Amino acid sequence: VGSTTGNLTWGDGESGFYNFDANGAPATGAARLAYNVGDIKKRSVESTVQVKDTWGVGESGFYNFDANGAPATGAARLAYNAGDIKKQQVVGSTTGNLTWGDGESGFYDFDANGAPATGAARLAYNPGDIKKRSVETTTIVGDSPVTTYSIANVTGPVPTYSLSNVLVDQTNYSLANITGPVPTYSLANVLVDQTNYSLADVMVDQKAYSIANVTGPVPTYSIADVMVNQNVYSLANVYGSTGPRYDGETILQEQVTDYFRPNTKKVPTNWTRYTDRIDFGSNFTISEFANQTKDIVNASNGTVNTAPRVEYSIPTPTEAQMAKPTYATAFGRVAEDAVKGNDDTTVASRTSDMDITVESGALKLDTGKFNFSKGFGIFHGPATVSDVFSADKNDFLKLDYTAQGVNDDYHVAGYIYEVNDDGSAKSAPIMALNETGTSTTGRASVRVPETGNYRFVFIVGTHDLTGGKLAGADMTIDNIVAEEGFSMDAQGIAALLKTVNYSNTDTVVGESKIVTSTLRNNGSNLKTDEIIKDLEGFNSNQVLPTLNLVSSESDLATQFEEINTSVLTSKIEAVQQALNNARVRAGSQYMALESALISATDLKTQYEMGYDMVHDLDFSSETAELARKQILQQAATALLAQANNGQQGLLKMLTR
Repeated sequence: VGSTTGNLTWGDGESGFYNFDANGAPATGAARLAYNVGDIKKRSVESTVQVKDTWGVGESGFYNFDANGAPATGAARLAYNAGDIKKQQVVGSTTGNLTWGDGESGFYDFDANGAPATGAARLAYNPGDIKKRSVETTTIVGDSPVTTYSIANVTGPVPTYSLSNVLVDQTNYSLANITGPVPTYSLANVLVDQTNYSLADVMVDQKAYSIANVTGPVPTYSIADVMVNQNVYSLANVYGSTGPRYDGETILQEQVTDYFRPNTKKVPTNWTRYTDRIDFGSNFTISEFANQTKDIVNASNGTVNTAPRVEYSIPTPTEAQMAKPTYATAFGRVAEDAVKGNDDTTVASRTSDMDITVESGALKLDTGKFNFSKGFGIFHGPATVSDVFSADKNDFLKLDYTAQGVNDDYHVAGYIYEVNDDGSAKSAPIMALNETGTSTTGRASVRVPETGNYRFVFIVGTHDLTGGKLAGADMTIDNIVAEEGFSMDAQGIAALLKTVNYSNTDTVVGESKIVTSTLRNNGSNLKTDEIIKDLEGFNSNQVLPTLNLVSSESDLATQFEEINTSVLTSKIEAVQQALNNARVRAGSQYMALESALISATDLKTQYEMGYDMVHDLDFSSETAELARKQILQQAATALLAQANNGQQGLLKMLTR
C-alpha cells in the first residue's frame, strides 16, 4: 500500500448538490450542480477581471463633451445609445498658444508690427484669435541705440482632452478538481530461505613447468578523448489507481524508461580551451597544470583536483592589426562610428553558447549564435591555446583551416608567440591567419623567427556585416605540420623560370614583347620581373611566336641543320620594324630639340623687353602720383582727428 496525489472522488453513499452550477457560479435549487458516488470532487474558482461598461436597455442621451473629449454644448455633444460602450472625459494639460475667449474683442496698444500705437493704428483682436505681445529689441548702431519692434505669441498652459472607456469589475467562475492523498496498491512476492546442495571435485596440488616471458612496465603512448560526466534526464508516464478497484479492472504499474547516456563529447588533447569573450589588444588568462602535465581524475567520484593548476597570460593582436570589415550600408542600415574597428559592442541576447570540439580529427571553434545590442559589431571568442612546443629558426609551421560565417561574416585570427622559461610571453603575436569574410578554405603558414619555445593560438570571431544584429561563425584547424626552411638564390630561380614555355598567338608581329615572370608563396611575391635579366642568351628581349627558353641536348644537334622559314621571316620583319621605329623616334627627337631652341630664343627676347620696361621709369608721372597719395593721407589724418574730438566731447557730456 502506497500513497500519491490525485483527484479525490465521492465515496459510497455520498450524493447531493453543490452550492454552484455547472459553470462554477453561485446557484440555488434545481440550478445547482449534482454529484454522485465515484464522481470527482469539484470546487468553484472565482476570479475578477475588468471589462468595458455599456449603456443598458432604454438608456440614450448626450455627453457634456464632443467626440474628441473637449467640453461641448448643443448639437456638438457626443451621443450615446443602448449597448454603446460608456466613455469618460480625460483632461490633461500642455504648453501652447493662448487664445481670446468668447465675448473677448478689442485693440492692443501696438500696431501690426509691434510698435506702440493709438487709435485706429492699433492691432485688433477677436474671440478665437491667438493672443499677441509686443517684443522690443534695442541695439547700438554706431554710437546711438536703435529700438526695433516685433510680435510674438503669448503661450501658457492649454488644456487637452481625450476619451477613455469606462471599466467595471466582472466576476468569472470556473470549476477545478479537488486533489489530495490517494492510496495506491501493488503485489510483492513472499521470500523464504532455501538450502541447495551440489557436488564438487576434490583438488590436490600438482606442479607444472613452462617458459614465460619476463614482463615489466613498458611505456605506451596514444591519444585518447577526455571524457566528462553528463546527466541526461527524460520524462516517463506514471500510471496508478486513483479510486476503488472494481471487478475486472487492471491496475497498471509505474513504467519508467531509462534514457541515461554517458557524455562522449570529444575535447582536444594538448590544447587548453578558453570559452569566454576576448578583447583584442588585451591579454586573456588560461589555467593548466605546470609543465603540461595532465589532469588526474579521481576514479571514485569522477572529480579533478584543480588546485595545482597555474595561470598563464596569453597575448592577443591589436585591433589595428586585424583585417578591417567594409562597414557598407546594408538594407538602409548605417554603422555607427562607435562600433567601427573594435570588438567592444555588447551582446544583447544569446541563442547558443560558445564551444570548442573535435570533429573528424579537426579542431572546431564556434562563437555560438547571438544578437548584438547594435548593428555591425565584432565579437571574438572562444580561443584554444596549444601546449608549449620547441621550433628552430626559419622553420615553417603550416596548417589547413576553414572559416564560415554561420550568421553573417567570420573574423578570425591564428598566430604563434615565443614563450619564456617561466611560461610568460616573450614576443608579440606572429600572425599566420588574419581574415574576415563569408566562407573560406585554405592553408596558412608562419615562419619561426628565432629558435625557442612557442605556443599556437587560434581565436574565432564574427562580424555583423548586414547590421541586423544577429551574428555567429565557426572555424576548423587541421593538419598542423612543421617544415624546415630552405633558401634559393637568384640563379636557381632563374633556372626554374627558364623551364617555362612562352608562346605568342598574335598574327601580326608587334613593336615589342614584354615577358613578366613571378614566383609566389601564399600571396607573397618572392621574385618578380627583375629576374628576367638573368635569362641572357635566351632571346629575352624579343620572344618568337613560339619559343621554349630551355634547349635540350637533342635540340642543339639540329639547331643549325634546318631553318624554319616562318621563324626566319618573322625575325627579319621584327628587325625591319625596329629600324623603322628607330628612324621615327630619331626624327621626332630632332624636331623636339629644334622647337626647344626656338622657344629659348623667344624667351630671351621677351626677358630683355621686360627688363627695359622695369628700369626706364617716368620720373614726372611718379612724382605726381606721390604728391596725390600724400594729400590723401593728410586728409585722412585730419578726419581721424575730428572723429577723436567728437568721442571726447561725448565722454565729457556723460561724465557731467
